Amino acid sequence: MRKILAITLLMAAVMVAFALQVTYTNSSGADVYVEGRWIEAGDTVIFDHYVYDDALTFTSATADDIIFANEVVSTTDAATTTVTFDRLADVELEFDYDSDNESNVTLYFNETDTTSLTLDSSLTYAFNTGYVYRLYFVTAQSTTAVADEAAGGSATSWAVDYYPIEPGSFDVTVDASSGSTTDDGSTGYISGVGTITYATGALVLASSASTITADYNYYDEMNYTVTVKEVF
Repeated sequence: MRKILAITLLMAAVMVAFALQVTYTNSSGADVYVEGRWIEAGDTVIFDHYVYDDALTFTSATADDIIFANEVVSTTDAATTTVTFDRLADVELEFDYDSDNESNVTLYFNETDTTSLTLDSSLTYAFNTGYVYRLYFVTAQSTTAVADEAAGGSATSWAVDYYPIEPGSFDVTVDASSGSTTDDGSTGYISGVGTITYATGALVLASSASTITADYNYYDEMNYTVTVKEVF
């Protein structure tokens, strides 16, 4: 019996915290009994639904959003963000797209073999989870090319401005010598020159240099936020 009571109280607390809250005042001048609740004259009472009784005067109604999902994505890789719904509700999707993104996000409803939407700006979309039970946000990996960048640093320690760097794309010219040398596309080793760290853009030379010029591709960063909340 205690377990049943505890569960009942917990359910009631959840309903008060997250469901519709409608406030009424007993303006009848007398104590009344409404939907199993004793309400004294002049008292204010909150229901989780609208109540129609001559003794009660409507005061206000508010509803708290229930957040079904909140995903903040920042990636330079090809990635898929999946949002699955396991409860029936009317919800609203708020998709916030960073205007600095270099590529688009592909949105699929329910399955990835369905018709998709290409998202290149922010979006608000209302739906019912009875019809849309899963969302897929898919990003492809993309790169931007950099040409003739003067690296910063001195002696044997240098660095380029943009990273992570696409392996096999780093061409470096040391002290304006003729020709450039390319990294090995795997470890970052550059024969006769040194090593480039793809993740940080740090270049360590085998011997000192006065100037470094580089051509390379770096992976674009994709940033977006997905918020799905219940609406009442």
